[in-house]
Amino acid sequence: MVFDKKRIIFHTPQDDKTKTQSKKIPKSLKITSGTRANYTINNSGEATATTITVESNLSHKKIFYKIQMNWGEIIETTS
Repeated sequence: MVFDKKRIIFHTPQDDKTKTQSKKIPKSLKITSGTRANYTINNSGEATATTITVESNLSHKKIFYKIQMNWGEIIETTS
């Protein structure tokens, strides 16, 4: 997975190829921290710990997505 300021890109291995899909982030949302070149979630669901911060222009809130190490679970909180 790649988080950039305007979209989230998913790279999924399939046989000998890699399938790529992306989703645009609504203009009212902006990823302000946690962007990285490549974020990997293993086949078993394990992932390294990270926090991705998204800011909303509509609600003026920050949304924190915390991905826990070895769980691949996303915990969403707001401020």
